[in-house]
Amino acid sequence: MTVSKEQIRAFVATPKGKLVVACAVLVLCWVVLLVYFFGDAITAFGDPRSLEKAKRELARQKSEYEKIRVRYDELQEQKKRYRAITGSAWEESREDQVKTKLHNNVTAAASKLEFKLSRIGSVNIGRLNNELYYADIDLAADGNLDEIINLIAAMEDIRPAPSWKQLVLRPDNRPRPRANSGIDSLNLAMQNLTIERTRVMMSGTLRVICTDAPGRTGSERTVQK
Repeated sequence: MTVSKEQIRAFVATPKGKLVVACAVLVLCWVVLLVYFFGDAITAFGDPRSLEKAKRELARQKSEYEKIRVRYDELQEQKKRYRAITGSAWEESREDQVKTKLHNNVTAAASKLEFKLSRIGSVNIGRLNNELYYADIDLAADGNLDEIINLIAAMEDIRPAPSWKQLVLRPDNRPRPRANSGIDSLNLAMQNLTIERTRVMMSGTLRVICTDAPGRTGSERTVQK
């Protein structure tokens, strides 16, 4: 039985024909949408190679996520350390000018031990970032081992607390006259000399971290007394 074009047009013109055409178009649209959005998934169920490819892609995405998570944790830890540094940094509005006060603090710490420094330099300033800068001061001393250890401890007790940017200790083996020995003015080359091997020469640079940010309170302001 052959259906002519005129019969098809006549059928489509009827309400029943219009309903059949609308349903056919709707079914076709659903098929197109399913293929467009879920074509890869449908193919994967039927193709083992596509399924394996999907598994590899999932593993790669998990690996990338793990890298991002680790990096995020590192950044959070850095942020925590940075806040701790800024919270205990030297703030001139609170501590006085670092160039003058740091020099005085170092001198006072040595004087409290009744120890005379061989050398103490001026305070040098350098910028770390927009909020933080540092103040360095060079010093040198020589004495017996106990004196040098006490001096180092005294420097670290300064508040706000400095840290040693560098510290060098070496034995002072220079010959010295033996204690209570007389000096033969007629023959200086034959003086009774000895080496005090417990003596130490020290040189180093103390550094204090300073901040421009004023007005920290609470947990952000951890000033050590």
